[in-house]
Amino acid sequence: MVQTFRRLRAVIPSSSPGRTLETLLAERSKLLRLHYGDQISADLFTEEERRLTRLIEAHRAEANADPLPTEESQDQLVEAFDQIAGPLADLNIEPVWTSATEQERRTLLDELLDRVAVFPDHLEVQVHGAPRLNLALAEVRLASREQIGGVGGGT
Repeated sequence: MVQTFRRLRAVIPSSSPGRTLETLLAERSKLLRLHYGDQISADLFTEEERRLTRLIEAHRAEANADPLPTEESQDQLVEAFDQIAGPLADLNIEPVWTSATEQERRTLLDELLDRVAVFPDHLEVQVHGAPRLNLALAEVRLASREQIGGVGGGT
């Protein structure tokens, strides 16, 4: 059995990154011929066939994967982002907000914000596609706990 395994390894080299899909398929055909010729055991055939199948599937998956972005495509993305970000950076939202109806304001918030968490001393605001922001209550024109009068004295 050991001699058969060595002979098989000589015919079918171990995994190497430079092998093409055609090479792997040819190796699997050689393995099948060895099996049909009773030159290797069924167990050894099964083990090697599974290994080759995994390599073939990995090769096919890699071939079907999305290509990495090129420098040119990255430059195009940056340019498109700059075209959108420029006007948004200059946008004065105050007049839009004050003239919007309650339903329009709600729509603006739904489109811009993922979530808002309210804490006693600050807000955590998650804008779609951006890192979470921690905002002091004063930054969003809310009174802090100290500025809100409470019921004094014991009960």
